[in-house]
Amino acid sequence: MLFGKSSWHHHHLRPDHLNFVEEVMILAAPAAMYGCSTPASSSHSHEALQLSSIHRRLGRRGQLQAASIDLRLLQLKFVIVLSALMWSCSQSLVRAQEAVTNPQDLEVLYEVMYSINYEWDWRSLYTDPCTGGPQGIGCEPDAVTGIYYVTQMEFGFISSLDNFIPCSYNATIPSSIGKLTRLDSLFFFNCFVNQTVSIPDEIAQLGSSLRLLTFSGNSALAGSIPSGIGNLTGLQRLILSQNSLEGTIPEELATLSALTQLDLSSNKLTGSIPESLSSGLSNLVILDMRYNHLNGEIPAALIASGFGALQRLALSNNQLQGSIPDAFTHASLASLTFLDLSYNAFSGVFPPSLGNSNSLSSSLQDLFVSSNSGMGGDIPASLGNLVNLVRLDLSSSNYSGAIPSSFRNLVNLRYLGLSDNRLSGSIPPELADLPYLFTLNLDDNQLTGPVPFAPTFVQKMGRNLMVSGNPGLCYTPVVEVKFPLQLQLCPNSSSTSSGGTGAGAGGSSYPGSSAATATSGGVHSRGNAATRWSSIQELFSSWVLQLSACFVLVFVQLQ
Repeated sequence: MLFGKSSWHHHHLRPDHLNFVEEVMILAAPAAMYGCSTPASSSHSHEALQLSSIHRRLGRRGQLQAASIDLRLLQLKFVIVLSALMWSCSQSLVRAQEAVTNPQDLEVLYEVMYSINYEWDWRSLYTDPCTGGPQGIGCEPDAVTGIYYVTQMEFGFISSLDNFIPCSYNATIPSSIGKLTRLDSLFFFNCFVNQTVSIPDEIAQLGSSLRLLTFSGNSALAGSIPSGIGNLTGLQRLILSQNSLEGTIPEELATLSALTQLDLSSNKLTGSIPESLSSGLSNLVILDMRYNHLNGEIPAALIASGFGALQRLALSNNQLQGSIPDAFTHASLASLTFLDLSYNAFSGVFPPSLGNSNSLSSSLQDLFVSSNSGMGGDIPASLGNLVNLVRLDLSSSNYSGAIPSSFRNLVNLRYLGLSDNRLSGSIPPELADLPYLFTLNLDDNQLTGPVPFAPTFVQKMGRNLMVSGNPGLCYTPVVEVKFPLQLQLCPNSSSTSSGGTGAGAGGSSYPGSSAATATSGGVHSRGNAATRWSSIQELFSSWVLQLSACFVLVFVQLQ
């Protein structure tokens, strides 16, 4: 206390006033005890009762005694309560500053940081990375003790906006990383590019708390995928893309039932696709195994059992063999929007169930089954049922027969690739009615007859209309274009028309067309007056430009 009782008396405060001040201080004590936070409702009620009791006692002693409490006493009461609260706040801040990181986590964190980048003295820069560390390091306090544990580590380069800890040329991963048992996410981006590094087996010790694990863009990350990753049962995203990982895909990955994304693309993985994945990964949304060396057949169960949430299935650029499973009718594929089976060694006919699937007809947007030279047969007309297709690529797969007229139903189609097959017959004119079609590639087939498209469609498509390499295909000179279609003029076609010159043919004129003469720019009529006048205009324009240039040079020299 700042004053003794005698001091209070000399300031004209009677004993009943002293009792009042002492009781006020008693009321301020809980605030100092409980910190800056608002006390519980029960404490409020208790203090309110005490204040009420004080007022009642003052009332009993009479109105005169209550009135004798002057302004100084009220000010003093306010100072006392405010001081107690401020002291409580300062104590809370001290306790917050005393919060520390778990010693084991702190030591492992330093060890990992030095292993990733030895060039910086991390202990001098950050006395405790959890309470003020670099971007990419995240920690969370324990709900009971308040002690911090490492929950997030991100290393490497993503972009200039993401300033994660950069990786040295000889960056490695210490085995002690497995001791971070509360780690939630672990990322390595473009980190291991010089010195060969492998994923440590100890990473399997991280336990069920790990949700996100990413090794991406690490060209020197080699070795196999540890089977112990199957112990990380809390994983939701496993991204091991654009590395140099080898060996087979572990069967143990099938135990990751919470997994929504499995990306193993752009590695050197070999062997077959484990059939067990179809039964264990029921929550999978993205399955990407492109650009590896996988072989064998696609497990029929991978398609037939279905993935209720699967949206993207990408298996292209491997060495997969056999026929594509004809099992796409399963209703649980209703979410599939992207299917890429291109650049493999599949054989047999196109799976009819792909076009007959009621579920895929309303979901599938991208279908790529190109560059499988062992396939053949007709393109199923049922593909016209996939009305939401945006991109369809069936090129370089030895398909024969006619282009299905049912493709006119693909009203959302933007890209249609049918090049380098053995397709025959005429081009369905209905393709020109597809409102969003941007690219049509029919090169290198056995199509015949005239190109059945109106001038407006040819002009709209421009160079994205590709029909060359079809010896039996010809054109009618109905529209002037600025590029060659590399086709011959159809027999009995007039070389002149109201639309102008021919439709950009390349090479010689079609046999039997005596009025046409081949030129590098297309087929032109010798007697076409409009063409001659156009040539004169171009020559005059060129002469004017050259003369103007001369005048400019002379003017500059005179200056």
